[in-house]
Amino acid sequence: MIEGSVQLDDQALRDLYQQRIDEFQKPERRMVERLVFQNAADAEAAKARLDRGEVTFEALVNERGLTLNDIDLGEVTKDELGTAGEAVFAIDQPAVVGPIAVDLGSALFSMNAILEPQDISFEQAKADLRGEAALDRARRQIDDLRGQVDDLLAGGATLDELASETEMQLGSIEWSETDQPEHGSIAAYPDFRSYAQALKVDDFLELHDLDDGGIFVLQLTETVPPALIPFAEVRDRVADDWVASETKRQLQALGAERRLAVMAETLTPPEEAAPAAPAVDVATGAEVTEAPAAVSQGEWHEVAALARDGFIEGTPAALVAAAFALNEVGDAEVVADGNRVFLVSLDAVHPADLGAEEAAQVKTGVERRLSDALQQDMYEYFSRALLAEQSVTINQAAVDAVNSRM
Repeated sequence: MIEGSVQLDDQALRDLYQQRIDEFQKPERRMVERLVFQNAADAEAAKARLDRGEVTFEALVNERGLTLNDIDLGEVTKDELGTAGEAVFAIDQPAVVGPIAVDLGSALFSMNAILEPQDISFEQAKADLRGEAALDRARRQIDDLRGQVDDLLAGGATLDELASETEMQLGSIEWSETDQPEHGSIAAYPDFRSYAQALKVDDFLELHDLDDGGIFVLQLTETVPPALIPFAEVRDRVADDWVASETKRQLQALGAERRLAVMAETLTPPEEAAPAAPAVDVATGAEVTEAPAAVSQGEWHEVAALARDGFIEGTPAALVAAAFALNEVGDAEVVADGNRVFLVSLDAVHPADLGAEEAAQVKTGVERRLSDALQQDMYEYFSRALLAEQSVTINQAAVDAVNSRM
């Protein structure tokens, strides 16, 4: 409300631009990770293994008991990398360089991304700066107004008098907790909704703050009791809701009927659509937008060798979870998703290939987590045993007494 009347000169905006120059002028940066070794020989051996393709950079990091997060340097400039800056900024695509001598030893640097330099001129930033500066100055004007509003409220001023004697504007709004406020409405502010919900008719007028620096005063003029919306106004919506509900009910009943038929081996998918070794059958009940009598009978879609972390296009994630919850070949289950109902049937179970590369990665991750958990447990048990053996105790009363005097 006040931003539009705020006057700003170019010099004030230029001063603001210089204060925030680091946001607008940035040199080239690179996303870098640094793995430090105790000596150059270890670093050279690791780099040789990388070059031969025997190991990945992440695997080298894991061998040191670290993760990529532990060695991440984030966005760095050439100067910030020191002695490694020249080598890291000489490459034009992600790669590992080194070994390079650093303060902590000898290190390999993994460059993962190039962030181009940023050069936003004053003229380019001027519009955004003007908006931010105007808002900032408007907040200061509102702060200056706060004392006047408080004095008027203390003197018993009404909302009409506040509107006539200050820059505040008078308005009214119908509001309920279930409303979805439009952007720009005062009801979009959490502070307004919080105070409006607790407001009573006989409450004194108080000044409240909005999270963007604004202020407001509320008065409850009427509480409208709940009432049914006239049927004529919502007839179409009621009909749509009923059709959707009845459609879903009939689809679920059809799914349950077909589930029993599948499990009794009286219903089979079309032979011409069957793959050589299907793993899962999925019967889909299509969404119906007309009368429930037109409920689709659905069709079978056969998916071969579905993995546990797999995905069937056009179906909910719960369908795959339901498929892997089936225990025996021939079992079936109904899965509802909105206005669609699916029937999933288990045709075959294929054992996991533990020799595959993906399985090896999963196994390595599990072993690492178990090892970390075991180390933590051993440390905790040793600490407890040491404390028990040495009879170390903490006098909590003495600690509380010291804290109370600080």
